[in-house]
Amino acid sequence: LQELEEDDAAALLTALERREPEAAEEVRELVQYEPETAGGLMTTEFASLPPDTKAWEAMEAARRFGREEMAEMLYYIYVCRPSGELLGVVSLRDLILSEPGQSLSEIMVENVFKVSAFDDQEQVADAIARYDLAALPVVDRLSRMLGVVTVDDVVDVVIEEATEDAQKMGGVMPLEDSYFDTGLAEFVWKRGSWLVLLFIAQLLTATVIRQNQDFLAATVELVLFIPLIIASGGNAGSQSATLVIRAMAVGELRPGDWAKVAGRELLIGLSLGIALGLIGFARGWFAGETVEPIAIATAVGASILAIVTLSTMIGSLLPLLIRRAGLDPAVSSTPFIASVVDVLGLVVYFAVAQVILHLVFGS
Repeated sequence: LQELEEDDAAALLTALERREPEAAEEVRELVQYEPETAGGLMTTEFASLPPDTKAWEAMEAARRFGREEMAEMLYYIYVCRPSGELLGVVSLRDLILSEPGQSLSEIMVENVFKVSAFDDQEQVADAIARYDLAALPVVDRLSRMLGVVTVDDVVDVVIEEATEDAQKMGGVMPLEDSYFDTGLAEFVWKRGSWLVLLFIAQLLTATVIRQNQDFLAATVELVLFIPLIIASGGNAGSQSATLVIRAMAVGELRPGDWAKVAGRELLIGLSLGIALGLIGFARGWFAGETVEPIAIATAVGASILAIVTLSTMIGSLLPLLIRRAGLDPAVSSTPFIASVVDVLGLVVYFAVAQVILHLVFGS
């Protein structure tokens, strides 16, 4: 209402006042729920019949529901007590295939998956997708039917949640409106907030380099591989984070699976690290001028192996840790992972290089 023009808002309020009392009561019942809950998504127009209804009577009722548009979706008929308690559900297919004299209590499915009116919309969307449902009943704490959430409503939720996660993973605060409807000031704020934090984090790389400037001055070849080291770690960590965040979003992973994830990602990180390390070793062989080529090649190859393995572990476990803390794992965006790994990568690179050059090769 606040976003409408004054005359449009006044016309809408007038129209609402003229609505029938029953319709107004339905609206009042629905507005008590938050928009991003099952209650906020549900419709109160659904087909419901008592358990002693015969199949032929249910068919007649279904035709009436359809003709008079009393139900938004006629895939299911919900079997309820007079009190509204949900007992079971009968699909139209089962109803058509049943004997006319059978009662709904005989043909209904009793183990009905249902949600509370206060459940989050993401949980509702996950349930509909997981159990391949056309609609999902919404009940109160006494298991009384309040409404249904239909699959077409969930499609909008899935798109909204996927868009929000994609924006978070890209290092952008979620946008409320579409791209062209978002103002420049809001864009600057929601994109700039993350950029400032990431910029401050990246400043730590300058600190790490400064603390090792004497070592770098003596072995200037190592400077050539700093971009390679940073990119390798950032890319590996971002890949792992993206895969784990998406797996959690679709229900494939839970925080309790951290041990399995750690073991799996350790093997993957080592495999990728060895492959990239061999390439780095080959390139480092041709870079040695102030020190032996084998020394530079070994330092670069070993550093890449260590950094890629470490980055893969961080990228996979950090989202799980964030979810364990009760936060949205998408906030561990790929730019954030890359920034953290950049700093750690340089620390590892210089530490490994100093050990190899001084202790092993005596350079």
